[in-house]
Amino acid sequence: MDRNTDNTIMNLVSRLKQNIMVLIVTHRIKTASKADKIFILQDGTINANGHPQDLLDYSNFFSESYKELRQYTTKARIKPSDE
Repeated sequence: MDRNTDNTIMNLVSRLKQNIMVLIVTHRIKTASKADKIFILQDGTINANGHPQDLLDYSNFFSESYKELRQYTTKARIKPSDE
């Protein structure tokens, strides 16, 4: 899904979740980190669940994935100098 479509859907979800429960299935850490509660599935079982901030503290899978995302987005913003 392209960035514009993803942003449109996430804006809609943000409005909807004020009135109803919304279930999102995603492999994107950025999308998952916006949730009130995350369930991490590995090999067909729930490996961990909780608020994104809590998972950063006790889920190795979530914290490592989040760190990788942060490193990738930081590197993408750094422009090589013109020498």
